[in-house]
Parts: sequence; C-alpha cells; structure tokens
Amino acid sequence: MKAPDLVPHEQRQADRRQNHRRAQDEWTEHLERRLRSFFAKCLFVISVMGIISAGSILGFGIVLKAQSKTSRTIQQQRYDYIYTACVDQNARHEATIDRAQEALPLESRQTATLLVDQLQPFTKDCAATARKRVKGDR
Repeated sequence: MKAPDLVPHEQRQADRRQNHRRAQDEWTEHLERRLRSFFAKCLFVISVMGIISAGSILGFGIVLKAQSKTSRTIQQQRYDYIYTACVDQNARHEATIDRAQEALPLESRQTATLLVDQLQPFTKDCAATARKRVKGDR
C-alpha cells in the first residue's frame, strides 16, 4: 500500500485560512442581506405609521375647528338670548310701574314700585350682564 501524499503543513494552513475567509464572506453577505431586508421592512412600517399619524392629526384639526365654530355659535346664541331676555324684562318692569302709577292711589304706588323692583328687577346694562353670564367678550 502506498502512503497518501501528505500536504505540507503550511499548505494545509493556507487552505484552512482560505476556507475560513470564504465562510466568513458568505456569512457576512447573508447577514447583510437579512439586515437590509429588516431595515427596509422597518422603514416601510415607520413610513406607514407616519402617514397614519399625519392623517389623524389633520382629521383632529378639522374636527377641532368645526367644534370651535359650533361652540362660538352656541355662545353667541346664549348671549343673544340673555340680552333679549334682559331687555324684555326691563320693558316689562317699566310697563308694570307705569300701570301701577296710573291705577293705584298715591299711598300704594311706592309699595307697588318696591314689589315690582323685587320681583322683576331693572338691569342698567343688559350687554354687560349678558357678557358676564356667558363669560365671553361680545
């Protein structure tokens, strides 16, 4: 039997190093491909989340603007109602006192005026009263 040809020690080490480098290069390429794929997926997901967030913020802004307009309309209606009620009450107050002055004897007029003032008070500045109750600047 013939003995197998032995490769010198240096040649075997060089072959091992070359095989090792080739395995490292393949592994590096594999990891880089997986990492690129992972980054691409992450970038896509983050982009979708950004688009959804931007849409949500835009929608919230539109709803907030509409609600703000509705709120101003309601406050204006409250102001108008309070102002009108105040003016009407003042007119009723004056009309009641005028009728009491005409219909009642002199001794009862002051009592009637006091009673009307208590039951239906006269408001000097209806606009200020309405602003105060609504707590707005109109």
